[in-house]
Parts: sequence; structure tokens; C-alpha cells
Amino acid sequence: MFNIKNISLNGFIPKYINKRNLRKITTSGKYQIVQILTERMWKEGHIIFSVRIDPRTFKEEYPTKLDKSKNIVLYGEKHSMARYYRMLMADKYNVYLVK
Repeated sequence: MFNIKNISLNGFIPKYINKRNLRKITTSGKYQIVQILTERMWKEGHIIFSVRIDPRTFKEEYPTKLDKSKNIVLYGEKHSMARYYRMLMADKYNVYLVK
């Protein structure tokens, strides 16, 4: 069986943050937690202090909503986050996925 940590996302080896550390990092000021959710999904529940970006308009929204000086943490299903991870890494953001 292979280790998912070593799977490349089109040339990018993903970096991970442990889910148990989310509460600590949301208040550190060094990270931005990003949830790619529609408004309806956001209203059903989200992480406090996280940034919501609509999946349909992600490409247009992320440059104005994300702070390049912070570590960006994408929270969601790994298979759906891969696209956004690659896009942000290509644009020189410091990005993490949650495991």
C-alpha cells in the first residue's frame, strides 16, 4: 500500500497540517484557514475564523481574499482540494492540506 503523503500533485508534494492543530493555528495569526464552500454550505456549518471562497469563483476570488504573507490551510476533502492546492502553489502561496 502506498503512502498518500508522497503522492505528487502535478509536481507539487503536498504539505500537511494535523487536524488536531486547527484550533491552535486559527488564533496564531500566521495561518489562514480556507474553506471552498458555496454560501448555502457555509451557512450549514464552517470553521470559525475561516475564509470562505465559492468553488465556482475561486480563481477570481482568491487573490483578494488570501494573504500571501500567511500560511494558507485548505480544509476539505483532499481529492477536491488538489486543484486549489496546485493553483495556489503555482502562484507562490505557502499552502497546506489538512490530514
